[in-house]
Amino acid sequence: MIEMDCWTNPEEFYDALREEYGHFPLHNYWGPAANEASSEWILQAARESIDRHDPDLLWVYVPHLDYDAQRHGPRSADLEEAVETVDDMIGEFLEWLETTDRWHETVVNVVNEYGFHSVDTPVFPNRVLREAGLLSVKDDGEGGEEIDLAASRAFAMVDHQVAHVYTDTPEEARHALEDLD
Repeated sequence: MIEMDCWTNPEEFYDALREEYGHFPLHNYWGPAANEASSEWILQAARESIDRHDPDLLWVYVPHLDYDAQRHGPRSADLEEAVETVDDMIGEFLEWLETTDRWHETVVNVVNEYGFHSVDTPVFPNRVLREAGLLSVKDDGEGGEEIDLAASRAFAMVDHQVAHVYTDTPEEARHALEDLD
């Protein structure tokens, strides 16, 4: 069995975070189960980092808004609700930060690293590669399938409306994907 762990500096910091807040909820960080639980955990860890280690620089990534934009679209009511949730969470964090000794020497920037466009016609490059005999799958042990990376001659890593195709046979992969629309 693989146990969840996180790298922290100092090394024992994750142990303290895990004791206080439980394991980092990776399953809520990305993918279909992404939600505010991972963002809440991250903001709690940021508070602990400030309290315990007084960093000179701290980058904090609050992830779940990205996944709601992907799941529901950039103009959806679900995304508006997620924006309100993130706004509340960041607001609470800033209110807490304002009570610390570091507040008057702190600069806070809130940014988003990319935007989204509405999509009404998805494409599935891995389906096309499988149909062309370039992508292999294996039983995932739970009644489904997963990509067999070692046995595949080509596969696509798809995220945020971009696909990177990894292949040992570029001409075959290019030919298989040329009509993908």
